[in-house]
Amino acid sequence: MKFPRFFHTAAVLGLAALFALPTAGHAATRCVSTAAQLHNALAEVRTATDALFLIRVRTGIYQATAQTGPFELIQGHSNQLVDLSGGWSGANGACTSQSYDPSLTTLIGTASTPALSVYAGVLLSWDPLAEAPFNAKVSVFGLTLKNPSFTKAYITHSNLEDFPYDYWEPESACFNGLVGLDSNELLLDRLHIRDCRAPNNGNAAGFVRNIGATLTMHNIVARQSSSLGNAGLRVDSKGGVTTLSQISITGMETNASCKNPGTSNTLFYLDRASGLELRSTEGGVLHLGNSVVWGNTLCPSYGSKDIWAVLGVWDDGNPNTIHDNVWVAGSGGDLWLDHVRTGYWNYTTPIQPAHVSSVVLGDPGFVAPGNPMPRPGSPLIDKGNPNPQGGTGSYDASGRTRVLGGTVDIGAYEAQPNQAPTLVLAPTYAVSPGAPVNTLVFTATASDDGMPSPLSYSLTSLCPGMFAINASTGAVRLLAANPPAGGECDVSVAVSDGALQATATTHVTLQPTLPDTIFANGFDG
Repeated sequence: MKFPRFFHTAAVLGLAALFALPTAGHAATRCVSTAAQLHNALAEVRTATDALFLIRVRTGIYQATAQTGPFELIQGHSNQLVDLSGGWSGANGACTSQSYDPSLTTLIGTASTPALSVYAGVLLSWDPLAEAPFNAKVSVFGLTLKNPSFTKAYITHSNLEDFPYDYWEPESACFNGLVGLDSNELLLDRLHIRDCRAPNNGNAAGFVRNIGATLTMHNIVARQSSSLGNAGLRVDSKGGVTTLSQISITGMETNASCKNPGTSNTLFYLDRASGLELRSTEGGVLHLGNSVVWGNTLCPSYGSKDIWAVLGVWDDGNPNTIHDNVWVAGSGGDLWLDHVRTGYWNYTTPIQPAHVSSVVLGDPGFVAPGNPMPRPGSPLIDKGNPNPQGGTGSYDASGRTRVLGGTVDIGAYEAQPNQAPTLVLAPTYAVSPGAPVNTLVFTATASDDGMPSPLSYSLTSLCPGMFAINASTGAVRLLAANPPAGGECDVSVAVSDGALQATATTHVTLQPTLPDTIFANGFDG
């Protein structure tokens, strides 16, 4: 596809105008509950001139198809605020209340289109005399983006036609973002980006570009994705100011067949980091703070598949041999790293060295591999900068209050105090007469916050040798067949998260086998 054209304006306007409220009578709201409605609402932004345009997406799963069209938002009007947010619900299909949990609203892309594309502050016309938009802001909140089936390949030079390579943006499987022009802004908050597969493309989770504007990203989780080159996030700041804070990236994997630029196939596999690639050029300023990138694997043709490796080297196309998951190119721009937890990082720049403060190497203490929530005792807890560039946001990536305890945590998740599991059993259960060994009696199902360990079940009974419980699933079955005489006894189940425990007791009745009353006294004819 051809992207709308954009360029730098002659003067930089004050950012205060970005947050000015729209005038009364110039607002539009779209409440969507189907994939077709979502496509239509996003497409409407291109022509809508309302000062405030709200797209509220009800909880659910939205699968893009050839029939619905892609999920693509293109904004190019001055003095306009566009807000796209998930988690909405209400009676009769309305959007009257909102959950801040991104997992409740999922957008899924297709084999040829990302889960979501957002272009803010771009020219909608190819006319060289067209007026560039200014004082526009696009905000995206509270969504999960997935695309396990993206098969589109990188664009070759022959496909670019007359479109300037300088403004060409390769598509990624899950998220494409772009903000252009000096006084415009793109804000991304509380996004889950996961299960993004791009076997023929250099980007999987996301690719976001800032061309001389303002880009803010916080409380974003990228996990469990793969591609030819950059399985995680790539963020470019070509001029303008870009801030990333409270970011967690893990479980990214590059494909072993990734290629070097300049090979005979002419494909541009420019993205060669598995976790996070940062580029700050042409006077751009890029901040990364309160973030963790860890547990990603890299294509062996560019170095060891070291899952502890996180930050890497950009060397203008020359193959490198550094352990690299996050790729930093600061040529001609400023790069600031503050309160970052990782396994390895590096950078290269011919002009301005990176500004580094509190970059710590080592295990971040995730709940589990591929799950970046901090476990109890994690070095991420209360170790963040309370006032990072770009802010922390009011809610973490789960939609919970951002700061708990002494100070903000590092990463997208704020550690929650461990809560004991909750277990409720029915008052009584009955076992059928003559039930054989291994008959399911009931299943104990507990709820928990997932920390610090997976739930484990145990059982005690006043009928020894009669019942057994599966420690992982909570399924209670007969160890012996129900005896003809039946019986009854209390059964107590305990469930533990490794630190705290809950118990519940129920009464089980073993129904007796009824005697044969017809033949009990013989057959009387």
